[in-house]
Amino acid sequence: MKSSHELMIRYFDEQLSDEELRELQAALLIEPELCEEFVAAAEIHGRLQEELAKGNVVSFPKVNRKWLPAITGIAAALALLAAGWWLTGSNFGSPTAGDRIELAVARVIHEEDGRWGLERNRIAEIGEWLMPGTYHLEKGKVILALDVGGTARIEGPSVFEIIDDNRIRLESGDLQARFEESGQGFTVLTPEGEIVDLGTEFRIEVGNGESTVQVVKGRVRATAGTDIRELGEKQSVAMSSGAMTAYSSETANPILDEFENPAPVVFYHWNFEELEGDRFAASGSNRAAEYGLKPGLPGRVPERIEGARGGHALRFLGTGEFLESSYRGVSGSRPRTVAAWIRIPRDATHREAHGWAGWGLQKGRAQNSESRKWQVSWNPQVKLKGWIQPLSPGSVAGAIRTDFGPGWVNGTRDLRDGTWHHVVSIFIGGKDADVATHIRHYVDGRLEHASGFQRGRVKTRTGEESLSLVVGNHLSSAQGKKKFAAGGGKKPKSYFTGFRGDLDELYIFEGALTPVQVWHLYKENRPPEPQMISPSLGEIDS
Repeated sequence: MKSSHELMIRYFDEQLSDEELRELQAALLIEPELCEEFVAAAEIHGRLQEELAKGNVVSFPKVNRKWLPAITGIAAALALLAAGWWLTGSNFGSPTAGDRIELAVARVIHEEDGRWGLERNRIAEIGEWLMPGTYHLEKGKVILALDVGGTARIEGPSVFEIIDDNRIRLESGDLQARFEESGQGFTVLTPEGEIVDLGTEFRIEVGNGESTVQVVKGRVRATAGTDIRELGEKQSVAMSSGAMTAYSSETANPILDEFENPAPVVFYHWNFEELEGDRFAASGSNRAAEYGLKPGLPGRVPERIEGARGGHALRFLGTGEFLESSYRGVSGSRPRTVAAWIRIPRDATHREAHGWAGWGLQKGRAQNSESRKWQVSWNPQVKLKGWIQPLSPGSVAGAIRTDFGPGWVNGTRDLRDGTWHHVVSIFIGGKDADVATHIRHYVDGRLEHASGFQRGRVKTRTGEESLSLVVGNHLSSAQGKKKFAAGGGKKPKSYFTGFRGDLDELYIFEGALTPVQVWHLYKENRPPEPQMISPSLGEIDS
């Protein structure tokens, strides 16, 4: 293994492999002195490149030591962008297609006497996340929720490789998969061929030099050598020696696609249909009646309009109005899901980005050093005075954004198009959770990868000093406006004026939904049963 200094030298020579780039990233995060050296080297390297390009004789610049505290954080952020979610070689620019690094892409949602073999050598645990890699299921069964929107049941003994979020290689054993509309194109590779999902449920068994494929419902495209066939419901084939033959198989059992949790997960729903005075009622768990949304400022009630799915929705004008509830939100690093329908005008400005829903402690200024909030909005992609972190290169303005105090994650699709979109932010929970693996965004039922992020630990505070649920405004803005309205001094100044756009069907779950549950919420506005929601998750298994 090369030393950190050797990795840094190879970095500037553009000779790092992807694995070495990740090693350098990790070293920069834990070695402050190395990070300072990286800043100095980057300064010298940049100056040399610039002067040599001009054909000038070069003098070596000195790095002003007083700059280091301010720019060390920038260097770390740049290193993360170079070696974190997006691999861009030695460039700190926008990510390119295919550059996304591997994330956890499957979750164990059910197991029956399942046991991992070889180096894992332990019982399979409900809630654990699986990274791309090879897995040996020694015995029993596991059911996996796949991020792309499907479910797979694997029976042992089986050997399979998760290649990425849309491909699995089954080396041996038994796999049955079902996909919603959002999962079309999922591919299973076997030693004898390839099976591509076309919106269906199918079963594959691999062993003794043969792969059998059975379509339970829908269609698949099967390929063995030069033989390519589209198979329909109840059709089966056997693949061997580069060819396919008809095959008769037993009927496959249905797949479970939800958790079986003896302790129901709490959730709340505001559909903006029931208006009691100026208070919008909540439904969901037992205490829902306590958590209606009321105006945060007297007399400032958002306009009621036609909703995304009929009925009523709310229109926020971006002029300071917001709603609040006595619901304190989800605390600490516990899992959570925020979902809603939103519609953002094409001409919405960056000042009108925040926010659809948020809660927690909002103190401090730019660097949010004391902030322990949780807030969902769209990404304004604007650098405010005093912020120490730079804008994230390639981060998409207008995309879904989750803020959690010192950190944030942005999606990839600009939502400012004047049409309704279903948006979901999921935090899967866990101690010392890393944003690169623990936050998921879905837009219109489909997984969104990240266009930018700022690392930080999720430790949401929901005590008496914290804000309860705020809808339609930035937490700090709402806090200042309430204080001013109550006679608390000068009128507050804030860059953000409040969310401008439409909001409907707001849900908050104190657990992490599966991709299939997200899909049904999007298509049918159907929340899962409380006992079918994951309340907590195990460690990510790499």
